[in-house]
Amino acid sequence: MAFSHNILVLNIGSTTTKIAVFENDQPKFQETIPHGPELTGLLSEYMAQFPLYLKRVKKFLADHHVDVGQLDMIVSRGGLTAPIFSGVYLIDKQMRQDLRSGKYGQHPTNLGPLIASDLAGPAGIRAVIVDSPSTDEFHDLARVSGIPEIERKSAFHALNQKAGARMAAKDMGISYAESNMVVAHLGGGITVGAHCQGKVIDSTIGVGEGTAHAGTSRNLTPHGLASAAGVRPIEPGRSAPEADIGRGIAGLSGNQRYAPGGSQDPTGP
Repeated sequence: MAFSHNILVLNIGSTTTKIAVFENDQPKFQETIPHGPELTGLLSEYMAQFPLYLKRVKKFLADHHVDVGQLDMIVSRGGLTAPIFSGVYLIDKQMRQDLRSGKYGQHPTNLGPLIASDLAGPAGIRAVIVDSPSTDEFHDLARVSGIPEIERKSAFHALNQKAGARMAAKDMGISYAESNMVVAHLGGGITVGAHCQGKVIDSTIGVGEGTAHAGTSRNLTPHGLASAAGVRPIEPGRSAPEADIGRGIAGLSGNQRYAPGGSQDPTGP
């Protein structure tokens, strides 16, 4: 006898909310709702907008006559949590606390697991996240930033990157866990990841790294950022070398021969 499973799926992003009800792997109802002016603003304001997002999800359920009590599970896109491996995680008390506080960052996606939990609790069903944006499978070399004191952190569109990679692997008749791919997520944000044997060993970071997109700029130079912040620049002709001492290969290796002006400086005379 074949069993049927009904699952509510939530994907709250920076520009849209996607909602669907699946019966096994087939969508029964689905909507993509653009975020209007009432659902945009400073990152710090998103948690205050929780009631508005929840209202939209409840309206979707009412419009399609979906009884939450008849669902088997609610699945949400993950929020910004502590670094974890990819996979499925139960939305528990600690996760909810971290998302509400913004301990690991503020983003509208933090609301998805909270809404899923809010709906699932009274119905007595499970609420989970899948392939969180805090997924961390980075190779040690991917953590190197070029500044010894700063380590690169993993924060990217893991859900969509991995879903796209699995679909591509299936189309090619190969196993995702045995494949190597470069995968790009192009949405309200943009990230590009290196997938190796089922793990994302490096990726651009969703906020502040890589190409410019709808909500953020592309990479900024320290000198330009300091200038924009009103920090007094170092005298012309000295800013780049002095600011770069202890950075790059020189800083990582501890060998100042590679510093600007050093004997192994590739840009030197």
